[in-house]
Amino acid sequence: MLNPDIEISAAIIRRCGEDRPADAELRQTFKEHPHLSQKSKKGIVQAVFHYFAWSRFVSARGSLTAQIHEAGLMAEHFKRSPASFKNVDLKANAVPGWIHEVMPVSDAWVRSLQEDPRLWIRARKTVKDEVIRRLPDSRPSAVKGFSETLEYCGTENLFETEPFVSGQIEIQDISSQAVGYLSNPRPGETWWDACAGEGGKSLHLSDLMQGKGLIWATDRSRRRLESFRHRAARAHAFNLRIKEWVELNHRPVKSLCHGVLVDAPCSGVGTWQRNPQARWTLQPKDVTELKQVQLDLLAQGAPQVRVQGKLVYSVCTLTGPETTGVVTEISGLLSSLGFVPLEFQNPFSGAMNSQQTFWPYQSGGNGMFVAMWRRQ
Repeated sequence: MLNPDIEISAAIIRRCGEDRPADAELRQTFKEHPHLSQKSKKGIVQAVFHYFAWSRFVSARGSLTAQIHEAGLMAEHFKRSPASFKNVDLKANAVPGWIHEVMPVSDAWVRSLQEDPRLWIRARKTVKDEVIRRLPDSRPSAVKGFSETLEYCGTENLFETEPFVSGQIEIQDISSQAVGYLSNPRPGETWWDACAGEGGKSLHLSDLMQGKGLIWATDRSRRRLESFRHRAARAHAFNLRIKEWVELNHRPVKSLCHGVLVDAPCSGVGTWQRNPQARWTLQPKDVTELKQVQLDLLAQGAPQVRVQGKLVYSVCTLTGPETTGVVTEISGLLSSLGFVPLEFQNPFSGAMNSQQTFWPYQSGGNGMFVAMWRRQ
């Protein structure tokens, strides 16, 4: 008799495509099947993501349900005995061939992609101890300075827990949290989060500023900003001004800021552990097109930084064109505006530089690139 959860997983995989990401299909499926148990939901999520992570290792001749089952067995085998998988096989089958042309593909990085992702949460400054008491399966991060960062190792649906409903926690990857800590906004300052999306980093900046000062949070997606407004209300963040950025060449923020964060749209290669389907839908042309968007956004954000203020560039990708390539191309413009590179310490490796890569095997989270400048 067929496992009904595998049948649901197969139906989701069949619907997935370049414009239909797996996480959206999962949300829609769970909405259509409200009586699925938490155990079934977890099993379906794992089945779908294990399939996309291991699909090139399984037999193509079997049925889709058989392939899903085989992919799950392979994921379990890798968890128990990672050394039994050869680096050359992982490099050939766990990532698309073209990625080798735009970034260094190390053994450590590819192996990290095949591991199950860790779940990170951020507690509001004043309630961390209470959160740990309410969520006993959470544990503090070992990274120095990440005082509100917790790893959740339990099985509860965090979206239904009291700490989440009451706004005491946000589900936010540790590398994403690193961007907020490195930005280091002070209470009373003015900041602009130029590509705020659904607000994860803006809410972190607000918490670090203790709700004092002002954060302009803009994005070109009205839908994402609407979601952000709900999150901000739940998090009791009241020093935010959320505004749609309608036209790229018309800045929605006119005032000079102590800091501008450009967390730009990117290819998302840094999230391939958490989102393995994207490995097979992303195309090389996407990297080229996104690089120009990133340069344009930095060019718009930089003039709004006041003297001695910071410009922070972050992307959850690892490709050369979108990381060091962007920094190289924008350096002339930034220099003409009085910016100089600002060195900072990589919280995961300890390295000092003005541009840093957070590799998943070092951070335990998404891959991320960050560069910083100060305006003289």
